[in-house]
Amino acid sequence: MSDAGSSSPLSPVAVVGIGADGWTGLSGGAREVLRAAEVIIGGHRQLRLLPEECAAERVAWPSPLRPAVPGLLAAHAGRRVAVLASGDPMFYGIGRTLAEVAEAGAV
Repeated sequence: MSDAGSSSPLSPVAVVGIGADGWTGLSGGAREVLRAAEVIIGGHRQLRLLPEECAAERVAWPSPLRPAVPGLLAAHAGRRVAVLASGDPMFYGIGRTLAEVAEAGAV
């Protein structure tokens, strides 16, 4: 999916599952993804679980979520984006929604 007003494709989006234990429950790889991100998108509760060392711009999901996803991804095209998710994000959660909305390989 590309922004109609731009010729640059969307950057891949990293989906990171985060539990109630927050930062301490994440793998080293997940922590590195979040440290390297320029934008982190998630629910208010999930965003509050991150330490200050994650210096990325934090964006809370709007409501309703699904209609807002294409514009939200387009608004951050060209940036390293990480999405926080709970549960199994690629089966029932936000990862599946992103995969349905974004172009192939973008998630």
